[in-house]
Amino acid sequence: MTARRFVGWFTDKQLYNQYTETVFGNESITLYAKWQSEDWICDFENFNASLLGKAFELVTENGNTYMKYRGDNKTSDSRTILNNAGVSFAGYHGNKYIVEFDYRLKSSDSTFKALFMQSASSNAWATATSVEEITGRLSGGSAWQKASISMTAKANTNNLSFFNISIKGAAELDIDNVVFKTVSDHSSNYGSTSVVFETGCDIKADPAFGDPGDTFRFPELTKAGYTFAGWYEDASYMTPCSSNEFDKNPKTLYAKWFIGNVNEGFENLPSDIVKVLATCYSFNTRLSYI
Repeated sequence: MTARRFVGWFTDKQLYNQYTETVFGNESITLYAKWQSEDWICDFENFNASLLGKAFELVTENGNTYMKYRGDNKTSDSRTILNNAGVSFAGYHGNKYIVEFDYRLKSSDSTFKALFMQSASSNAWATATSVEEITGRLSGGSAWQKASISMTAKANTNNLSFFNISIKGAAELDIDNVVFKTVSDHSSNYGSTSVVFETGCDIKADPAFGDPGDTFRFPELTKAGYTFAGWYEDASYMTPCSSNEFDKNPKTLYAKWFIGNVNEGFENLPSDIVKVLATCYSFNTRLSYI
C-alpha cells in the first residue's frame, strides 16, 4: 500500500505551471498530472492476523490493538508487519521515507532489522533482494517508546520496492502505529534526469525532474538563526552550483548555511588573527591570507 493524492494538471514537465483552463483551445496541448505522496499508517486495528509471521500475533489491550512478537534463540528472521507483497508498503522508486513506530521491548536479547527489498516477480518474497538495510538493537523497557529510521526506495523502475521489518532473538516485542512519512517525493517524474535538494533545514523540497537542457527552480529556504549561503554540488561545499539546467546525469545539491545574520568573509582581518581563528576553530571553508 502507498498513498498518493492527485494535485492537478500542469503544462510543463517540471510541474511549475498549473493548467486552470476549463475549455480547450484550437491547438493541441500536453498536460502532466502531479501526484503527491501522503503518510501511510498501520495501527493494526483492522489488520488481517493471517498475514503475520509464525512468531507474531495481534493483541488487544485497553481497547487498543497492537502486534506482539514472541521469539526464542532458535527463531530465524521473521517477517512482521509486511510479510506479504499484497499488503506491503510499496515505496515509490527513489522516494526517501522516515519510518516511525511505537514499541515496547521486554528483553534486549534480539536484533532488529528494517529493510527495503526489491523484486521483479509477483512472488515477491521468494525472489526479493535487499537494497537498503538498517540493523541494530532497540532499548528495552516496560513502557511504550518511539523509534524512527530513514530509508530510501531505490530508483529501479523494473522492480517493486517494498518495506519489511523483522526481528530475531529471544525478545518479547510489541509494535504499534507504524507511520511512513515521505521526505523526498519522486512520485511525479516526467524527465530523464533529476536534481535532489538537500536543504539542511526543516523545509521539505521535492526533487526536480526534466531532460538535459531544461531548467529547474531552486527552492526558497529559510532557517531560524541562519543565513542562506547558496547551493553547492558537494556536501563539503567546495563546488558552488553555477547553473539551473539539468545535466545528463542526476545530481544532488546541498544548501549551505552560516550561523547568524552576518557572513564574515575575513577579507579585512589581519593575517595573524586569521591564523588564530583557524587554529581555535574548525572552519568549513577555505581561508586566504591577505
